[in-house]
Amino acid sequence: MKWMVHGKRLPGYYPRILCIVLALLLVGLSYYFQKIALPGELKKQEAYLRSTMDLDAMEQDLVLVLKENTRLSKGSAIDEEALAKIELVERPVLFLPEHYLSSLDEIEGQIVERNIGGGEILVLESLKTQDSRQEGYYRLISVSLREDLLGSLEAGRNIDLLAHRDDGTYEILVSKTPLMQVQTTEEGRTEILIPVDDYEQRLIEKVRGVVTFSARLYLDSTQPQSPCIESPTKRVEKYEN
Repeated sequence: MKWMVHGKRLPGYYPRILCIVLALLLVGLSYYFQKIALPGELKKQEAYLRSTMDLDAMEQDLVLVLKENTRLSKGSAIDEEALAKIELVERPVLFLPEHYLSSLDEIEGQIVERNIGGGEILVLESLKTQDSRQEGYYRLISVSLREDLLGSLEAGRNIDLLAHRDDGTYEILVSKTPLMQVQTTEEGRTEILIPVDDYEQRLIEKVRGVVTFSARLYLDSTQPQSPCIESPTKRVEKYEN
């Protein structure tokens, strides 16, 4: 052979052959991973990502969402006007908050607990039921106020109805009652609709024309009810005498 000299192999050829074999092995492994193993793994990863990120591939559920460019103010009631701002749409379950709402009938008549902006998902914690004054012997009456508190009076918010005398004193006629409706008349007066019991209505009717009415607004529903010092019967008798 060419590399044999006097029966001995030429030095340095074994390492070269070994390097060539290792190089071929590396090329083969590289080809395997790049063309066979890696593409297969990438396809698996792609399928997984599509199942978790592709909205069409994810599990969907119906949810109530406030329409874009609309708003529900804290303390307002979910009436027909408010319901028109809400739509039922499908959203991926993975991205839905806890206690999300999915029925318009479920929220009708409730009160908005906090300000809700357009595109926001409605959840149980953002609404509350109407005050218990709507039940039992409570009835709705209309009262004209001397001021509107700079436009802060909104349906669903709680107020104290105050009676102001000419001597500068006042009295709480109705404590922590929810506003059911607020409107401004053509004459510029602020009219409110509130639920009252029989004693409260008798007292209001007795003082109409003698006092002026105003509303004292609660900051939120968690504030305690303002105390009325005298009993309802004594308060009515005081104005009758």
